[in-house]
Amino acid sequence: MSLIEQFKGKSLHPKFKTKLVLSFMTIIFLMMIVSYLFVYYGILNIFESQTEQFTLEQFSRVDSNIGNLKNNVDRIIKMTVIEPDVQVWLSNDFTSQKDEITAKNNLLKRLTYILDNNSYIDSIFIYGNNGEIFCAIPSQNIYYNDVGKKNTFYNPERFNKVFSQRIPTWIGAYKPDFSFLDFDSSRLTAHYSMSDAMPFSSIDNYEQKAVLVINVNEKYFSTIFNTPNATQSNGLMYVTNEDGMIISHSDEKKIGEKSSTYPLINTKKQMDSLIISRNEEKIQLIYYRLQNPGWILIREQPFNVFINNIIKLRMTLLIVALISLLCVFLVSLYWIYQITKPLDRLLSAMNQLRKGKLGVKSEISRGNEFDTLGNQFDLMSKSIVSLVEEVKTKEVEKRRLEIETLQAQINPHFLYNTINTIKWMAIIADQKNISNSLSALGNLLRPVFSNHSPECTIFEEIDYVNNYIKLMNCRFGECIQVKIEVPEAIEKFIIPRFILQPLLENSIVHGISDSESGINIEISVVERVDCIVIRICDNGKGINQEVILEINQSLVFNTIEKSSSTESIGVSNVNRRIKLQSGENYGISIESEEGKGTRVEIRLPLKTSINPKIVD
Repeated sequence: MSLIEQFKGKSLHPKFKTKLVLSFMTIIFLMMIVSYLFVYYGILNIFESQTEQFTLEQFSRVDSNIGNLKNNVDRIIKMTVIEPDVQVWLSNDFTSQKDEITAKNNLLKRLTYILDNNSYIDSIFIYGNNGEIFCAIPSQNIYYNDVGKKNTFYNPERFNKVFSQRIPTWIGAYKPDFSFLDFDSSRLTAHYSMSDAMPFSSIDNYEQKAVLVINVNEKYFSTIFNTPNATQSNGLMYVTNEDGMIISHSDEKKIGEKSSTYPLINTKKQMDSLIISRNEEKIQLIYYRLQNPGWILIREQPFNVFINNIIKLRMTLLIVALISLLCVFLVSLYWIYQITKPLDRLLSAMNQLRKGKLGVKSEISRGNEFDTLGNQFDLMSKSIVSLVEEVKTKEVEKRRLEIETLQAQINPHFLYNTINTIKWMAIIADQKNISNSLSALGNLLRPVFSNHSPECTIFEEIDYVNNYIKLMNCRFGECIQVKIEVPEAIEKFIIPRFILQPLLENSIVHGISDSESGINIEISVVERVDCIVIRICDNGKGINQEVILEINQSLVFNTIEKSSSTESIGVSNVNRRIKLQSGENYGISIESEEGKGTRVEIRLPLKTSINPKIVD
């Protein structure tokens, strides 16, 4: 038999884990190929977009910084031209030569003060229309009378342009003329300045005019947008004026030249980018129109920087893809095994629970859907245990209450017979008070041993209450007034037995002890849609609100300390009996106000027959 025939005779059935691994690897491989192609062909646009976005953010910061610089210099100029020292000189109203010299010295001191307190200012000039020049430079201030107006600033085109403006005007690529100085000024004329000029006149003498010029070193200005190590390979930034002339550049030799790229720029746009060719090299050109003072900020970025980055990224992606495939294959083997493992644990726990092992846990903690299934199973198992324990607890509680009730009956037959004997002795002795008291006590005790059911009708409970009130009036001298309102239609409703006497006892004991005139108690029964409400109201001293809040919370959560074996069934006992027999929706609540009395409200279910399950 050939090898092919042997394979034909067998049926290949891959395991579930093998199918999962193969399916997972196939999907991952296809996704990685598609992702690789999208990344590779889209990386060029991504780099361009990122560079443009980065440059836009950089340009925005530069625009803000240049605007801040201009605003600061403009503010200094506007404040300076109205300084008293400046106006005194400009008024030209001097009574003596000494006053004139003093005014000019004060003006120079003011310019020096401004220069010393603003490190970015390189020099300050005031050019008068009469040829007077005031100059403040580091460590020196000079006054010069340029009678012939030979200083280059007096060039008619520049001077008239500045005078035509009423606001500070920025001049780029300007070299201040220091030729009038009486020392070597070559070190001062070696750099360009970004100058802010503003014409002004005397308040008293409009014929006397001058121009205040503050010069900012161009090298300081260029640091706002150029890094110290900027080169042509990683991109250059420079600023042109509205005519396309370069006014700030990291290479000072290019300042004053016409930008070759300026004609390609659409000055109406705030920001744009384009690809240009220069000497067979592609360059990405990004420009941004500065809001203030309206210059153009240009960045030139060699395009080969993007290409080199793309090649590096392509190789990196390829290596990462191969390594990822290998890692995915190894991890998937382990991961698939871990997926199926919780299923076995869950099935094992279910079988144990089915066999009767309560409280069993799945012991699954994976943080995924299986963890949710395991938690739900554990909650179900725990709830079963809780329900069983709750049933046991209720049964124990019922038996304990029954025992407490029975313990309260100290040999009732013997006690009843003894009370009857004493009663007849009182009748023979003509002691009617004692006889009436014993009759009431006998009637009070009769239900204890004649009917062992923990439930009775409302009529029977009210009759029991009447006998108790008679007995208490015998004790306290008829100072207890009780008003009972029970509609005849609801007298046959069934309620737990002996629930009113403990509440009446609290009202009587606390009310009598604090009142000389006795106490008034009202008992009313009201039928509602879903329950019966019994209210007991008294006019006693009332209870503090903090104590009432604590008592009501304890009644709701059944946390009042249990009565001792020698105590009669109290408020907490009654509340627990109601909740055990009728449910948590029923029970006792208390309202009280100090000095006005207390109202106890009992909520009970609507019942017309005794539950045989709770009868002894």
